Amino acid sequence: MDIDIINKLDEIISIIDNSKDIKRLLELKNKILSDNNLKDKLDRIKKLDMYTNEYKILKNELLSNKDIKEYKSLENELYLLTLSINKKLNELTNKRLCHANN
Repeated sequence: MDIDIINKLDEIISIIDNSKDIKRLLELKNKILSDNNLKDKLDRIKKLDMYTNEYKILKNELLSNKDIKEYKSLENELYLLTLSINKKLNELTNKRLCHANN
């Protein structure tokens, strides 16, 4: 990859790492994982079949939590940003770097 692209990519990563949204995302993650009730529900939901009523009820309970709601929103924004960056990198390099090793 061109050194200019690598340098710009490093700069973008640094900006993202230092953004208030990323810092808030990490704060929320720590807050959620330190809440034993939420952590228990998250652990339980991972073991359930997503088509069961218990799963649906638990998911609704989790998503009604304001911290989880905000976390999921920030997580989605980060995911979309990542997709956008990957698309641009693919255009610049004419390679599909994410799938090169698969």
